[in-house]
Amino acid sequence: PPALKKVMDELVRDGLAARNGPVVSSVSHRPASGGVDAEIEEGIKKAVREGFNPTTMSELEKLPFKRRDLERVLNYLNRRGILIKLTEVVYVPGERLEEARKKLEDHLRDKGKIKAAEFRDLLGCGRKFAIEILEYFDKERLTFRQGDYRILR
Repeated sequence: PPALKKVMDELVRDGLAARNGPVVSSVSHRPASGGVDAEIEEGIKKAVREGFNPTTMSELEKLPFKRRDLERVLNYLNRRGILIKLTEVVYVPGERLEEARKKLEDHLRDKGKIKAAEFRDLLGCGRKFAIEILEYFDKERLTFRQGDYRILR
């Protein structure tokens, strides 16, 4: 609900809560691994590309782990908001996605609308990845597409 989102945004802005992807928690909260294999988790985190560059499943499959174990840990990281599954094959760190969300919201509040090419330039990433992020935000009901533009809901 919009009222809850506003309260959570204010708590994060005031430093009383932390946002990691879609998860909001107290700033001191550190989730337990829940029995997740720490070696696989560490390998995944090292393989994740920096900045606004997607990490693909094919890149992660090159790690020396069984696919089912890799998928189990990826699902765990996604649920915790640490590594967000943007598409069926693309992952992005939760904090990068949150940074993209903030830049998008700031731009939309200022300008009212944005094209994919403008968002690409705003993030300094490739066009395809910018569109994948915009489509993710459309599914999250943050934005909606109107012709060539995205508008804040």
